[in-house]
Amino acid sequence: MAAQPLRNEWLKSLDDGGVPCGAIRTVAEVCDSEVLQARDMIAEMSHASAGTVKGIKSTIHLSETVLNTYNSPPKLGQHTHEVLTTLLGYNNDEVDVLARGGVV
Repeated sequence: MAAQPLRNEWLKSLDDGGVPCGAIRTVAEVCDSEVLQARDMIAEMSHASAGTVKGIKSTIHLSETVLNTYNSPPKLGQHTHEVLTTLLGYNNDEVDVLARGGVV
């Protein structure tokens, strides 16, 4: 990763100057974390266009309710029609007008 050496240079310079600092890790770095892997905290999900994607599992662990269902992020616009009609009260014709106008 090209940004990592630059980040490390900045962290060293700031640390040498007495400035409290820490790295902000990328999603890939977080998902590759040995700690999260050891604690089985990485969920792998199938995504319609991106293949298999990784995410962080819930940190909540309940004794009688297993939280082990994870869904990949939706594709852009995947729920637009549902939100407009179900939550916002638009009818199908109104949504069609918005779509034809390039609004949604």
